[in-house]
Amino acid sequence: MLIAADYPFMDVFWSMLVFFVWIAWLLLLFRIFADIFRRHDTSGWVKAAWCVFVIVLPIVTTLANAVGADMTVVIGATLSASTFGSHACFYTDATVLTAQATGTTPYQHAITQLPYALIAAALSVVAYLVVAWF
Repeated sequence: MLIAADYPFMDVFWSMLVFFVWIAWLLLLFRIFADIFRRHDTSGWVKAAWCVFVIVLPIVTTLANAVGADMTVVIGATLSASTFGSHACFYTDATVLTAQATGTTPYQHAITQLPYALIAAALSVVAYLVVAWF
């Protein structure tokens, strides 16, 4: 059983600090989600992509920190993956707007863009594996 005499002042202070930082992080997270969904100039898919990115980035960085990975490589890889997803997806804003501007369908544009996105993804995977092992 834990009594107050067994819990020093600095441990109480540290526990309170961690708790309030966690609350501040949650408030910031809700503010980010509110800002994402408040925008009317982006589509639902872009909002969903940003929400996934906001949720995944802290999880990925925490797991990477736990295994001792280099944070710049981890965050760079996460940003590269999100960029690949933006270019390889058939119905992102970039694909739809470019297709409208060129007079093609989003499917036609995505099919012509996909080989280049796959080449860039393969080169990124090779580069990140080289950086990770050396």
